[in-house]
Amino acid sequence: MSTNCITKVYDKNDCILCLYRHWDGDSHGQELVDFLKGKKVIQGIQHETLETTFNGMGCLAAALVAHFKVEIGNFYLLPTDTEPVYEYNYSIREINGDIDVKMLHVA
Repeated sequence: MSTNCITKVYDKNDCILCLYRHWDGDSHGQELVDFLKGKKVIQGIQHETLETTFNGMGCLAAALVAHFKVEIGNFYLLPTDTEPVYEYNYSIREINGDIDVKMLHVA
């Protein structure tokens, strides 16, 4: 049985990415935290790398897809207005350069 989830990435109040995961949605939150741990969101490229920073939320969203989409299936892009009706729903926002991850579990 699959445990699915969606992850939405927001740039201010606008959803710019909705990533659907068909399997392992219950462990996806920890994988998100591990991927984003220690990273910041900045505006403008200086001497930083993807290991430490993202140049805005669009950069973060693209890196997130690249990180998780490594084989056929399991991860898909959905319309950004997709409702949070999946078992696990994650949101990612930038707050003063820090990355905020929240999870909503739907039974």
